[in-house]
Amino acid sequence: MTTKTTLPHANARKTPNEFLWADLSSTDDAAADKFYSRVFGWAWQEMPLGETMVHRDAQLGGHLIAGLDPVMPGSGQPTAWTNFVAVTDIDKTVAAVKHLGGSVAMPPMDVMGAGHMAVLMDPAGAAFGLWQPGTHTGADAVNQPGTSTWFELATDDVAGARKFYSELFGWEWDRIEGSDMEYWTAKLNGAPAFAGLMAKPAEMGEMPNFWAAYFGVADVDAAAGEIQAAGGTVVAGPMRMGPGKGVCVLDPQGGYFVAYQMDEWPVA
Repeated sequence: MTTKTTLPHANARKTPNEFLWADLSSTDDAAADKFYSRVFGWAWQEMPLGETMVHRDAQLGGHLIAGLDPVMPGSGQPTAWTNFVAVTDIDKTVAAVKHLGGSVAMPPMDVMGAGHMAVLMDPAGAAFGLWQPGTHTGADAVNQPGTSTWFELATDDVAGARKFYSELFGWEWDRIEGSDMEYWTAKLNGAPAFAGLMAKPAEMGEMPNFWAAYFGVADVDAAAGEIQAAGGTVVAGPMRMGPGKGVCVLDPQGGYFVAYQMDEWPVA
């Protein structure tokens, strides 16, 4: 395995109004299971959803990391990662999304006592999830190899996105100076930054605005080789990305993510 040197420790803050979970909906969940196991070393815990569908939770070192679900048959939904923000009142938050100009892709629903979920679109069309925890409280380990490290919005309305997410979740934005592109980081109540916002590059053309999930690797060059050997596609990189180095990836079913090696991993 190329992406980690040690097993992660539990360090997730699980703070309301921050990202707490990333879940992949895949057109071939069995193949996705194998791909991400090979790339990140994840083990999968299965939970039946009816007679024919199975939800999987990714674990590393006994800690919850991310989720995997099959795409609903006949939905036409492509393979994609959805990133979920923790909320304490999902109905109130969905109402606020609509008031602020966003829309509802999937209304709130109970997930067998694990929590309540909804999927929303911001005013510029980028999808994100809401999760009101029940027994499932999100990822246990973050900001380490094999875990979620960052969440990033690429949008053609940076000013509108800053306003929307600030009013919805109370996020505070800091602009990163000295970059060739306009880039902002989000934090909450003075805690370390947990997400980024950038102007969508022109080369993305008519591609919809989107939130991307970053996952940590110990050696991004080795990870790039492992990703391609496992059937994934490196669409950009390895290249410098802020305080580290990353590759932009499509998994074998087309799900986009970034594999990211930090120059220095956080101590906590």
